[in-house]
Amino acid sequence: MQNQNKKIGLIVDCLSFGGAERAAAIASQLFHKAGYDVLIVTLKPEVSYNYSGRLVHLGESVSSIKPIKQFQKLWRLRKIIKENPNTIWIDYRMRNRWWMEYLIYQTSFKNETVIYTVHNYHIDYHIPKGDFFRKLYAKATVTSVSKGIQTRLKNEKGVDSHYLPNPIDRQRIFDKSMAHSVEGNYVVAVGRLLNSVKQFDLLIEAYSNSNLRTKGIRLKILGEGPDYDVLKRQIASLGLDNHVELLGFVENPYPYIKSAKFLCLTSKFEGLPMVILEALSLKTPVLAFDCPSGPSEMIIYNKNGILVENQNTNDLVDTLNTLAEDSEFLNKLSETNPEIDLKNYSLEQHLESWKVIFKTL
Repeated sequence: MQNQNKKIGLIVDCLSFGGAERAAAIASQLFHKAGYDVLIVTLKPEVSYNYSGRLVHLGESVSSIKPIKQFQKLWRLRKIIKENPNTIWIDYRMRNRWWMEYLIYQTSFKNETVIYTVHNYHIDYHIPKGDFFRKLYAKATVTSVSKGIQTRLKNEKGVDSHYLPNPIDRQRIFDKSMAHSVEGNYVVAVGRLLNSVKQFDLLIEAYSNSNLRTKGIRLKILGEGPDYDVLKRQIASLGLDNHVELLGFVENPYPYIKSAKFLCLTSKFEGLPMVILEALSLKTPVLAFDCPSGPSEMIIYNKNGILVENQNTNDLVDTLNTLAEDSEFLNKLSETNPEIDLKNYSLEQHLESWKVIFKTL
């Protein structure tokens, strides 16, 4: 069957905020450009990423009563799938509610071609617990966004998966990075303000204990989330109001990343953090915890960044000091040729990888 006759359905929580959501948006554009008929089904209305294809929001005009709302969404999903036969469905959602996923499978997915994507090292976010789903996913087509996730799926669930890392549009990132300049001497961190995962509170504490402040190097944090007020109070309590900025959601973060001395990532766990790829594409060095999973697959130690022993805050402070004080070493990290490091994350490679997977269905 030729590309122009193939139908691809992407099912995603929304088209905003996260890496899985951004990957779905990028994939929709790649598929559309390649001649596929693309349908995107979202559970929530938020859209901040560019996409291509038809968009259907399951939650539009639903009841405010939660059980009724869930039933309405479930019924709409079933209806959409029945109205679009011979479609390859790619599921980017979080899938950790056993009862809901069982209902979705029985009413909508059971007789369909479905590819399940796994974007987080905590694989239980994507595969509900229990023998039913362990057996289902062992037989299903599954993709892993990182090699660490791929290994964990195999070892803990007996699930074989296709390695399919997130892609980045390097030309678009570069073009947007040139939209305006960001002045000042600073380091940057980007992500959802959720300390239980992203640990911005830990980063702020490490910054406070480092030499960055005395060197006049500020910390800019881009993102929004439930811990904004917690972080704001922490900054005030440490006397860092003039040194640490919470900039909230920034529609175009790339000028900030491009002009930063380096990017910091202090997450407890990840999938394949796209912000690292984006920073490296702009030749901005990265300092990251060697957390599971992702950073070690992208960062070449002492070539394009530094990996810090996972959750070692003393090592984190020492590395912040090193990068603040050794400008020659920092400049060396900035000179890495991204062509070598990022070839596996190109848009072209991503599309070709999907085509290989489609041939196995």
